[in-house]
Amino acid sequence: MLKDKSNLWVVATFFLLAVSVIASGVSFYLYQRANAFETLYQHALEDLGRIGIKVDILFKFENGTKRWYNDTYVASGWTLLNLTTSISRGDIKYSTMYGSAFVTEIFGVAGSGNEAWMWWKFNQGSGSWELGEVGAGDYVLRDGDIVAWYFEDVSSWPPLPP
Repeated sequence: MLKDKSNLWVVATFFLLAVSVIASGVSFYLYQRANAFETLYQHALEDLGRIGIKVDILFKFENGTKRWYNDTYVASGWTLLNLTTSISRGDIKYSTMYGSAFVTEIFGVAGSGNEAWMWWKFNQGSGSWELGEVGAGDYVLRDGDIVAWYFEDVSSWPPLPP
């Protein structure tokens, strides 16, 4: 009887030892794979930095809600209209006049009366917001740009910055 119990403990010990070795091996393998994927991810970011740019965009709604999309990578040559269309997943309406796009609705929020979507660019040199001088389809984004869409009352000019 004693021999059967000692055999059981020996078998249980070897079983637990085998499970521990297998678990350690799997953990080591997964750790190596995670490191490899991290390296691939960093290389992809470096490559993206060479062919694209990084921008920040803010959507400020009438009720004060702010939606930031920071460190957004886009292709070089993209316009503010391209970025807005991409971020909003196509939930945007605009009209074209004189070759420029005038945005009338973003995320289902449409201008009416004295309210409209205006775009702004943050001037990092002066530390202040500047009203967009061209249509969203004409403004070509640059690396590091901070831009904002502000839904606001335009009955007085110039409108207030975000």
